[in-house]
Amino acid sequence: MSLPPNVKTLLEKNVHEDKPCHIRLTPRVGAYDKEIEVLIEEIKKGAKESYKLLPNGEANRILNYWNQFHKQFDYASFETFYIKNIFCRSHHMLDIKKEVFLTLIADRTFLFMEYNQHSTNEKYPTLLNVCQNHVLSECEEQANYIRDNGFAPTTAHRASYERLLENRRKLKEAIERRKEHIKRWKSNEALDKQDFSIDFGKTKRIGRRTKDTTIENLSRLFYAYLKAMVDRGYRYEYKKYASSEENADQKSVAKACAEDEWIREIGLVHQKLVKLNASGTALNPAIVYFDLFANYTSKLAKHKLTKYKFRMPSPNKRAEDRRVPLTISRKIECQIILYDYLLDLFFPNGDSSERAYAKYEFYAATHYQWYMHYQLPEKPKQRISSSEKQDSEAIQELPNFHLLPDLEDGVDELGHLIRRNIELCLPNGYEWLATDPLNARYYDNIHTKTLLLEEACLRLPSQRMITKVRNYIKEIQGSRNLLEEYARIEADPRKVIQLLNPICQEKEFYFYSEIALSEYAPISADRRVEYTRLILEHELRAQLNEAAHRELFHVAHRYFAKLFVTKDPFGISE
Repeated sequence: MSLPPNVKTLLEKNVHEDKPCHIRLTPRVGAYDKEIEVLIEEIKKGAKESYKLLPNGEANRILNYWNQFHKQFDYASFETFYIKNIFCRSHHMLDIKKEVFLTLIADRTFLFMEYNQHSTNEKYPTLLNVCQNHVLSECEEQANYIRDNGFAPTTAHRASYERLLENRRKLKEAIERRKEHIKRWKSNEALDKQDFSIDFGKTKRIGRRTKDTTIENLSRLFYAYLKAMVDRGYRYEYKKYASSEENADQKSVAKACAEDEWIREIGLVHQKLVKLNASGTALNPAIVYFDLFANYTSKLAKHKLTKYKFRMPSPNKRAEDRRVPLTISRKIECQIILYDYLLDLFFPNGDSSERAYAKYEFYAATHYQWYMHYQLPEKPKQRISSSEKQDSEAIQELPNFHLLPDLEDGVDELGHLIRRNIELCLPNGYEWLATDPLNARYYDNIHTKTLLLEEACLRLPSQRMITKVRNYIKEIQGSRNLLEEYARIEADPRKVIQLLNPICQEKEFYFYSEIALSEYAPISADRRVEYTRLILEHELRAQLNEAAHRELFHVAHRYFAKLFVTKDPFGISE
């Protein structure tokens, strides 16, 4: 296995350049830098299982994948090849192919050496060390391997590689699934034109008591939805239909609502749905009950719903904008949780294709593209009915609407997955900031995590260090473009420190939390400068990543916009 010709030419050119290469050296990957040779023995002693070398067969497979990616690009500079952030802001985004783009955003720490080098085995130098001739004499054999192959694959590299493949597989499957859903949506008759209407005054009534647990659960779900809209959705007009008193007997209230309130209306709709689906007309029951509960809330709660005709829920245009008022956003969240419970009731198999299509119907109808589904309780608590006739039946407690969002399950499945991969494909952590390897462990008594936790607890955002840093960057925009200065040297830790340290000293940034911690853990001036510089650099990197994200979102829109029901699924017009 050998390096792609374009990369080999680039490396040879870089080695012979007189100017130093502006690539970051970190405590681990800089172990062969002559200034920190004293750390070599410590690194060897602390080698972990995750950095074991792979057998030749596995190593060649991983190297081949890495080579196939990089040989497609005519890199203008070594930094563009080495640093992912710079690559994503380069001209390569103008003509990148769709399949290559999916690989790019599915990658985290494998394809680009800026991240890849952190998985290097302790006996091997990094590609940068080789280019800069920062190689110890006893490592010359390993250095030759790096010159020929780029890196020596380890178990850590394999984990990054497998993660890339898994992310890419999920993206491909989501794209194919979206195409199938669009085709099915267009081929089906318009659901809002189905002959599904009920005249509650003329239809035979259902008794107030029923042994149908589905109807009971639906009635209880509607009651829980009313309560959630009062507690979370600012719809206080529903308060008289759903008690929100904390001291109320929730057990008895839930039972009363399940058996005595909306059994009749929901039962009639349930009968109609059963007959319609038995006739061969497939109608998603979850979307029907969502329409009934969300669009006829007041009339159903008052028992004044005399007629009901199903209509597919109309799109919420305001929900297409990420900047939605809190009152509207909370209402939308309650509606999504309502639909999640309906899905769990009618499509209990989480992996079924019908459940996936039911989710697409909800997205296509509502346009809730920026929201996520919620994590329903896996094992909800159950109680036994007090009725002797139903002693054998387990009745669920009231559905809980105070749930955590499922970060991997967006209402717009494909859009959420693409956006999530783009946002996570440029990691920004402590290990990629400019630090002094020799002094990294010798801090004062106070620890950075303690300090930042104290900062996060400050009630006034203006007192937080990150706010001060952001305000400073905005203030100097007219006279000095600090972001552009940092972008030119972001890979060289020495130059980063030389640029940012004087700023932190001159501005005399201080942590407000020092007041509370000063008595038992005073922070020294040099440590204050170091901590402040780390926050400042992290913010600068975050802003550069944001610029790279915008480029990636434009590429995603170019290739996949036709797979969405909204005009701007990636927010590029904001």
